[in-house]
Amino acid sequence: MFQQLLKSSRPPVVGTFVKIPALEVAEIIGAAGFDFVVIDTEHALLSVRDV
Repeated sequence: MFQQLLKSSRPPVVGTFVKIPALEVAEIIGAAGFDFVVIDTEHALLSVRDV
């Protein structure tokens, strides 16, 4: 099934984790063509206030 998905006409969805508390980072990632970002508050020094 995984190989069939790779061969399909749909491009894969690509994302990354963000550990830097700056809006510009997410904007750059979006402009680079990524489909999503995950704001990593578990492994980075980010608080709810930063998000």
